[in-house]
Amino acid sequence: MTFAPVFPRVSALVLLCAALAAPGHAEPAPAEATSAPLTLDDCVHRALVRNFDIELGRFDTANAASAVDSARAGFDPVFRASTTRSGTRAEGATNAAYGWDTRVGVSQHLVTGTDVSVTTGLNRTKHRFVSPYNPAYDSDVSLSLNQPLLKGAGLATNRAALDQARLGVDRAGHLYRGTLMDVVRDTEIAYYELHFARRQLAVRHLSLAAAQKLLDENRAKRDEGVLTDLEVLTAEVGVATQQRSVLLAEQQLRNREDALRALVGQFELDAPLGSTTFAAADSAEPTVDDTYARAKATQPEYRALQTSIEQLQVELAAVRRNRLPQLDLATTLGYNTERGSAADALDDLPGSDGYNWQVGLELTYPLGSRGDRARLATATNNLSRARLQLRRLEQDILVSARSSVRAVATSREAVRVAILATGLSEKQYELEKARFDAGLSTARRVLDAQTDLDDARVNELSSQVDLLVALAQLRRLEGRSLDAYPVDLLQYAAK
Repeated sequence: MTFAPVFPRVSALVLLCAALAAPGHAEPAPAEATSAPLTLDDCVHRALVRNFDIELGRFDTANAASAVDSARAGFDPVFRASTTRSGTRAEGATNAAYGWDTRVGVSQHLVTGTDVSVTTGLNRTKHRFVSPYNPAYDSDVSLSLNQPLLKGAGLATNRAALDQARLGVDRAGHLYRGTLMDVVRDTEIAYYELHFARRQLAVRHLSLAAAQKLLDENRAKRDEGVLTDLEVLTAEVGVATQQRSVLLAEQQLRNREDALRALVGQFELDAPLGSTTFAAADSAEPTVDDTYARAKATQPEYRALQTSIEQLQVELAAVRRNRLPQLDLATTLGYNTERGSAADALDDLPGSDGYNWQVGLELTYPLGSRGDRARLATATNNLSRARLQLRRLEQDILVSARSSVRAVATSREAVRVAILATGLSEKQYELEKARFDAGLSTARRVLDAQTDLDDARVNELSSQVDLLVALAQLRRLEGRSLDAYPVDLLQYAAK
């Protein structure tokens, strides 16, 4: 990203105040001036890698992807195996049978709603009295199909959970993109505020140097009998006031440094921060209509809510389908054989003339269907509620668009006015200082003029920050916070 100063008068002000400062009280160069530059682009990329909110957001996207696998698992084949030891004898009978029954099978639920299972088994039965085979080995294989005909039938119904999970991935992606945009916007604002705090501290140091120079001059003139002790005391109060301003500016600077460090790293509160600069303000004039249209097209929160509505539509369609009666068609076809050994029973099974089959219908319908009606009402209400939330969000976006456009326009005008005010305050201070040197003014009036100049300089810096912050907020509203940075969402989501 290319940066250009948007506060061209800062250098001139620094030179002016340096010229007013006494040689023994010249302002020391800021510590960051000799360190490597810290660009806004560097801060953004560090934040995208190390920010806590972004790392937390990765868990949500990972969970959404896992939900898809979980929904797919409902269509995975299931292997089953069992073995049973049993014994039986009828009351009053002298014959009894004891045996082992071992079964192995595979079943699968298909996207049509069909349940398919293939099972095979080997049963060993030993009789206490005469039997054709003792022990007898029964072998069988069977294919079973269970197909819903009304409730639970069809691709849409059975794929509803999977479709919702896939939409959930899209929704998580939109929300994660929103998190990235929030971090980028917050980092931009923290960077601008840090630069403002540094420039403000520089102004306060220059003001302190000017106040100290005035105090030295007043003391010299008092010693010469030109000024009174009251003028010296006034100048001393001015120095003390400027010292307090420097302390407050230093406190604000340290807070701004910590705020930026917390965004771009984790527990790196003592990491050095290089020199900063204001970014070039976008000269394009936004309009409410363009901002509103862009926000509806690209804002992550808006698109995530649209995806949520799609999920609820899928759910509602499935609930409506499942209000039908449960009518299942169940079929089974199998072959079986009985031999005197396990090997013979298994080998002869393909050519056996023993078989079994079954076809049946089962109807289930809860009387009253209160549960189905309640689920339908809930699904309908949830969809209506989400649509109403979307309408409310559209209104919120429109209100925010109007506010953001006004903020940008107002901040631009404030910058223009602040530059004029700073120029006027410079001339007033120079005039008052010249009158004081000629014996036509007092130290109090010079200090007042200096205070006015300080406030004008800080206001000019503050107006520049307000404009940059307003533009950052506008980009976030429009969903464009990432456009200025080469961000690979998949890369940051996978870290």
